[in-house]
Amino acid sequence: MVHCKSRQDDLGVRWLEPGKSFEWSFHPHFFAKTLYFCAFRWEHGAHLVWFDIYKQQRDEEVCKQCQWAIRRDGPCLAVSGSEMCYHYRDHLQLDNELF
Repeated sequence: MVHCKSRQDDLGVRWLEPGKSFEWSFHPHFFAKTLYFCAFRWEHGAHLVWFDIYKQQRDEEVCKQCQWAIRRDGPCLAVSGSEMCYHYRDHLQLDNELF
């Protein structure tokens, strides 16, 4: 399960089969404030994890079409033939101002 959104745009909940993907496009904010975050769950009832899938200050210079591999141990961004991997945030660590 993947559920991505920003403050202005909720992309909805999607259940994807392994190896499948989905994509969307947007225009980054002029003042580098664009943020999309996603929740991930592998099975119904399983633990929910979150990640800031696009943080303009982090990603704007790294990727124009960001491609992520979402794995159980963390998301990895494909960059110049290699990967930059990160840790998920627990659902309790979300910033209150995002909702």
